[in-house]
Amino acid sequence: MKLAWLILLVCILVTSTASGDDIDPMDASAGDFLDTDLRQLEGLASDAYNEGEYEIAASYYLSYLSRSISDAGNIYNLACCYGLMGNAELAGVYLERAVRAGFDDYDHIARDPDFDAVRDSTAFTLVTERIADSAAEAEAGLGEEGLFSAVGGSPFRIRFPEDFDPEEPTPLLIGLHGLGDSPEGYLRLWEAFDLPDFIFAVPPALYPFSVGSEVGYSWFQWGDDPVEMLRLDSLAVDYVMSLIEELRGEYSISEVYLLGFSQGCGMTWMTGLSHPDEFAGLIGFGGWLNSSYLTPEILREAEGVRAFVSHGTADGSVEYTEAEITVATMQENGIDVTFVPFEGGHTLSRDVLLQVEEWMRE
Repeated sequence: MKLAWLILLVCILVTSTASGDDIDPMDASAGDFLDTDLRQLEGLASDAYNEGEYEIAASYYLSYLSRSISDAGNIYNLACCYGLMGNAELAGVYLERAVRAGFDDYDHIARDPDFDAVRDSTAFTLVTERIADSAAEAEAGLGEEGLFSAVGGSPFRIRFPEDFDPEEPTPLLIGLHGLGDSPEGYLRLWEAFDLPDFIFAVPPALYPFSVGSEVGYSWFQWGDDPVEMLRLDSLAVDYVMSLIEELRGEYSISEVYLLGFSQGCGMTWMTGLSHPDEFAGLIGFGGWLNSSYLTPEILREAEGVRAFVSHGTADGSVEYTEAEITVATMQENGIDVTFVPFEGGHTLSRDVLLQVEEWMRE
């Protein structure tokens, strides 16, 4: 019975690896793979692994992964099967693929007994050395991790300028990421600047959710009760302000800026314009002005605040007209606006970020 299943799975795999040129879209059976029960395949793989049938488990994992190629955890499980079979080369190949797909528990890799049979082999050692080097490089690019007291101790990422002197007053730039992003992802903006002479700190948004095998964050929740939405918006603003307050207590901060993208841009305007005396400048890419939160009274009190607005002219997620509305509303209320559109979609332009860097020094 197991041999029959193995033959069937091999046939499935051969079919699934065909190129697009080999698929006849008019063939009624061309989409039969969509009827595959992936949960059952995953369960069969796990059962075979637990029974010590590692080759059969590998076959099930391969069949499952042929339809779910970004499942880093199960790519890792496949690598473990090869490790237990003593196949150092394939264990290394799939371990590297697991890491590329997002598996990042490097400590677990280093101590996992599933790789004991191959750990000292040349082929596997070369892979683990490459993974260790990449992990060290990635960690260096993520700066330092910190915790602040909001929401039971929220983690944030922070980077410092070259030759940073803790005693010297230094500008602080708070990064507010977009929907689905994270501090680790947004902190990579640091590499887009030329010679950053500021501290760059990125908190996670308030609400975590799954993004494939990763965790992303949202600044907002949605609902029909305007009073509740206003309360949640105020909670998010207070959350950002609490991080700034704690960083002011820990470092010598000369001035504070906000840099937001998409959802984070909306948060930048909400936070900065409702606390105008706390910020030297507000920077927003690809976002919108929340008129429900930012009442005419709040906007009038923000007169004189410096704001840098940028938006891709081909943005398909947040219409370009939102930027025009934002700029017009700010100008009507005496806010000092610099507007820099760019040719592009829902993203941040490196060329414009370099202009932001100069704008902060003005």
